[in-house]
Amino acid sequence: MMNFIIQTLLGELLAVVVGIIVTWLMHSTWVRWRYGGWVVHLLRDGKQILEEKIPASKAREILNDFISMRIYLKGLVSAYEWLRCDLIVEGQKNGLFTIDKVNRRFIINLDKNPSSSAPAEQTS
Repeated sequence: MMNFIIQTLLGELLAVVVGIIVTWLMHSTWVRWRYGGWVVHLLRDGKQILEEKIPASKAREILNDFISMRIYLKGLVSAYEWLRCDLIVEGQKNGLFTIDKVNRRFIINLDKNPSSSAPAEQTS
């Protein structure tokens, strides 16, 4: 009787572990299929100065949350130039930022970055 209980528990444990592994593999495959292949292209003077591949998990995060998108893309751009407008809203209006969903690309054209001075310091 004890042998039967041990075999049953081990069998159930093995089934649960295999189920978790299969589910995890299916989920990660779906995320790679759905969100994989996104690339950031940073352009200046008509030339590409950066091509950054975005991992599928990060692409999933930034495509579903504009705040995360703004932070991630601004972090990439900040090494090359200071942005003088909101990248997502104003940037799309003036051509600074383009989302190409068909080719899975974020295109940031620094030539379209508005030329203005630094923001005025706020006083209390």
